[in-house]
Amino acid sequence: MGVAHEKFERVMDRYKSQTTGGRDTDLNSENLRDIITAQKQIIVGEQQAIPDDPYEQLRVAIAAVFNSWKGRRAVDYRRINRISDSLGTAVNIQAMVFGNMGEDSGTGVAFTRNPSTGEKKLYGEYLLNAPGEDVVAGPERQIDQPAKKGTAGGLQRVCFNHQSARTALSRHAGL
Repeated sequence: MGVAHEKFERVMDRYKSQTTGGRDTDLNSENLRDIITAQKQIIVGEQQAIPDDPYEQLRVAIAAVFNSWKGRRAVDYRRINRISDSLGTAVNIQAMVFGNMGEDSGTGVAFTRNPSTGEKKLYGEYLLNAPGEDVVAGPERQIDQPAKKGTAGGLQRVCFNHQSARTALSRHAGL
């Protein structure tokens, strides 16, 4: 929507600083409602109406993803991981789930190949108990594939499911 990201971050930081741990996961539902209200006021204060039409909301969200390709975080992420700026980005639309609902939930990104080398091996990064945006903004963990013995059962299943999906997609694409 053309509003500086830092304005939204300041609201989040203000509320997180009032919690015991100072993390996103320490915010309660009342904090989140207050954050939403404050962030809506920022948008309206920038003299931009928040669309009522869900399809217009979706269009704006899609545009924001494509525009984020040029953002500082995305540029830094590509530089650190030696990913070419010429590749472009994509948008996937799916039902939302919360990755920050405890140690048995999380967020991540996975590729059927290593995007830097092209190696035919599951590649990705994940964080437990974190929202999706933190994968490109914070200290992600590389997917340990195949999952080592002792890995939490749920995470081991996720790695197995990703590997199965990678194999099926590669077979389907003839790769």
